[in-house]
Amino acid sequence: MNFSYSASSGGFIPGVNKFFGGYVEVGREHDLAAILSQVQSRVVTNDYTLRFEGQSYRVEREGITAGLRGSRVRVERRLDGTLAVRFRGRYRAIARCEVKAQPLPVPRRAAVPAIGKTDSKGKKRTRWMEGFDLRRSPPLWAAIRAERNPASTPAEPS
Repeated sequence: MNFSYSASSGGFIPGVNKFFGGYVEVGREHDLAAILSQVQSRVVTNDYTLRFEGQSYRVEREGITAGLRGSRVRVERRLDGTLAVRFRGRYRAIARCEVKAQPLPVPRRAAVPAIGKTDSKGKKRTRWMEGFDLRRSPPLWAAIRAERNPASTPAEPS
């Protein structure tokens, strides 16, 4: 069903007027394509894209204005199958984003082999804490003194 305004029709649409039970006058200021379209609301992301019916669309450079990112826009699916996006009363040019090829997975390095012992939970132990023991390390005051005066050796507390 394709509608257009013509002066010869006197501004009346026969198919639509039957639905409303009378005549509905349509003037030149009315946009029939917008009136007869399916409308949904979408949010524009920070990279000026929006999702609609499983597809990703980007707002063209000339359609980008202040306040567009993060705002709700009106998406119209027209009777002819085209899409129109309206923000603050003006239509913005959009284009479908091309599907990006998935990058090949980067091969991961093999894990560092564990020692072979297991902890209390049955997991294999790793070497990252090897050589660290709080009971054999110097006290904090001795470590600070050694750092301030590297020539002296840390003394044992009495």
